[in-house]
Amino acid sequence: MIVNVPPLTSSGVSWLLRARTAMSFGRDVRAAVFHRVGSFSGREVSQFGAPSLITRNTNDVQQVQMLALLTCSLAVQVPIMMVGGIVMAMREDLGLSWLLAVVVPALFLSVGLVVSQMVPSFRQVQSRIDDVNRILREQISGIRVVRAFVREPRERQRFAAANDGLTDVSIRAGRWMATMFPLVMLVVNISSVAGRTARKGAGVYNASKWAVNAFSESLRQEVTGRGVRISLVEPGAVATELSSHITQEEAREASRRMAESMRTLQADDIARAILYVVSQPPHVAINEVLVRPTDQER
Repeated sequence: MIVNVPPLTSSGVSWLLRARTAMSFGRDVRAAVFHRVGSFSGREVSQFGAPSLITRNTNDVQQVQMLALLTCSLAVQVPIMMVGGIVMAMREDLGLSWLLAVVVPALFLSVGLVVSQMVPSFRQVQSRIDDVNRILREQISGIRVVRAFVREPRERQRFAAANDGLTDVSIRAGRWMATMFPLVMLVVNISSVAGRTARKGAGVYNASKWAVNAFSESLRQEVTGRGVRISLVEPGAVATELSSHITQEEAREASRRMAESMRTLQADDIARAILYVVSQPPHVAINEVLVRPTDQER
C-alpha cells in the first residue's frame, strides 16, 4: 500500500496540472475569440453568420481545450512508450522483431482508416450544430411572430429535423471512434500470438496449452529467487485414452489418423523426460522440454 502511494500521487498531480493547463488555454482562446468577434462589422457578422460564431466560441473552443488536454498526456506518453516498447521487444527476442515490421504499419493503417472516416463525420457534426443553433436562435428571436401566426408545429418539425440530423451524424462519428480501440487491440492480440502456430479445430487445446506456458513462465520468475525450479514438459503425440474424450468428431478423427501415422510416445518416454528434468544438479534449471515422436512433423 505504501509503495503505491508515490505513483498514485504523482499521477493525480500530473492530471491536475494537465487539466488546469488545458482549462486555462481554453479560457484564453474563448476570450480572444469573443473580443475578435466583438470587433467585427455588421457585414462580417452577416458573412460568418451569428449561429456559426456562437458555435466557434463554445463548441469549437471546447474541442480545442480537449485537444490541449490530450496533447499534454497522450502526445507525450505515446512516443516514449512506442519507442521503449520496440526496444524492449527487440531486447526480449530479436528473432520475433519481424513482427514489429508488420504490426506497426498495420496499426498505422488501421488507425488511419478510422481517422479518415471520422474527420468528415466530425465536420458534418460542426455543420449540424450550426443548423441547430441557427434554428433555435430564429425561434427565440421570433417567438411572438411564431405564436401570432400559429407556426409552433412547423417550428417543432424544423427543430426536430435539425436535431435528428445532428444525432445521426454524431452517432456515426461515435461509432467510428468506438471502433478504433477494439481494432487496435485486435491487431495487438493477433501479433501477440503470431509467434505460435495454431491449427484448425483445436482452439480450446491451443488456448489451454499456451495459458499453461504463460503461467509456468510467470511462476518460474516469481519463485526462482527462492531456489524453486519450474519446468514445463510438453509431449507430442502420446498413446493415451484422452483422444476418446474429444467431443468434436472432426478433431477426434484427426487425432486418430495422427496416432496411426506414427510411433506415438509411451508413458515411459514421458517418465524418462521428467526424470531427466528433476535429476539435474541444483545449479541447472530445465525450463521447458519438448518431447515428440521422431515421426511427428508438427
